[in-house]
This record gives sequence, structure tokens and C-alpha cells, in this order.
Amino acid sequence: MSHQSGITASKSLREKFAEMKDGHIRVVVVVIENEKLVYKEEHNAERTFNQDFDKMISPLVQNDHAAYYFIRLDTISELNGHNWLLITYIPDEAKTRERMLYASTVATVKREFGLTYITQEIRATSRDEMTIQSVHQHLHNQAAAAPPPRTMHEEEMFEIHQRE
Repeated sequence: MSHQSGITASKSLREKFAEMKDGHIRVVVVVIENEKLVYKEEHNAERTFNQDFDKMISPLVQNDHAAYYFIRLDTISELNGHNWLLITYIPDEAKTRERMLYASTVATVKREFGLTYITQEIRATSRDEMTIQSVHQHLHNQAAAAPPPRTMHEEEMFEIHQRE
């Protein structure tokens, strides 16, 4: 069971979250300041996700300060619009209180943004994990670990096979 921190989103962050769903923003960095979630930086999309990632993310990452990075993917859902990657960056070098505060606020951040928009999620603890190569490796590992989607019939057949 995870514990909530009591931190809430500022009005300006809620407005930014609504604006992000329009599709022109590529990256928004969210931090905790004065017991509130606030957006710190943003960048509009210039090229593809892969081309924008290292160019935009690397200068934003701080070795000793945690942040939430919302990065718009190039994929679009029919129901929700643009898909988003959330990277929860909590570096080992950050102060213990900061690490605990950011870890306990992840659920609030996701709920405020909208759970259905976040289709990929990564937790990073070092600057080395904040590169496009690391992101692709992590997403590949997640996909390999997840079971393939099944229809109801396939699920029933799988359960029968497991019992045999």
C-alpha cells in the first residue's frame, strides 16, 4: 500500500495539464514547491519523440533534484488523444525527505493529469536513465515482461491448459 503525501496540484498546473492535451507541447517538468505541484518548464514539440527526447530532456535533468517529466509520445489514442510517458525521476543523490515526498506523490500527479493519458511510465534514479536509449530499453523490457493481450476465449483456453 502506498501512502499519499497530501501534496496537491496548483491551479496553474491544472491549467497546464489541460493545455498539454492539445498536442503541441512535448515536455512538461513538474516539481514540488511550497507543498504544491507546479510546472517548472515546458517545451513544444519540434520533431519526433526520438529526436526531441535527448535534445530537450538532458538539459532539464538535475543530478540531485527530483522531478516528474511528462513527455508526449507520437502515438494517439482514439479515445484520449495523445499518449504520454511519465518519468518519475528521483535521483539517489536527492535528499531523503525529497525522495520520500516525490515517491509518495506519484499517484496524485497521475490522477491530476489523468490516468488514461499516461500509457507508459518509468521510474529513474540516475541521469544515465534519462536518455532515449535507456527509455527504449526500459519500454522493451516492460513489453517483454507483460503477457500478451488475450480474448475471453483465449483466456479460457489458457486456464484450461494451465489446469492440465
